[in-house]
Amino acid sequence: MPRDFSQVEVPVQEDEVCQVLRRAADVLRCAGHLKNALYVESPVAGPVCAMGAINRADHGSAKYGFGEMSQTAARALSEFLGLEPWASADKEWRWSETVASWNNAPERTAAEVIAALEGAADARAERLMREGK
Repeated sequence: MPRDFSQVEVPVQEDEVCQVLRRAADVLRCAGHLKNALYVESPVAGPVCAMGAINRADHGSAKYGFGEMSQTAARALSEFLGLEPWASADKEWRWSETVASWNNAPERTAAEVIAALEGAADARAERLMREGK
């Protein structure tokens, strides 16, 4: 009798961006969600916004000084959400500004931000699998 492989799970291939997005979701889950600021009191502990969570997941601190990985993760999240990049004279910061604006919407909840970070990681991992990377 032939085996049915339709239900076999294929291992997901993830890159560092996916891992940063997943860690950022964990940061928010543990530290709490914040709006209109990257962090409160301490950049290494306590509530953070989505961009602060990405920064902390990337380099251990929610402070500004976004590195390339933080910006790439912010872009992946923005693209997953279907957001256009924020118009900025400083092109380096446009994705972080896009994420911050989305995060700060009055109706935005911690659960939505966590789900979006995980969804962006899932979508990127699936794309990487399709592209064979």
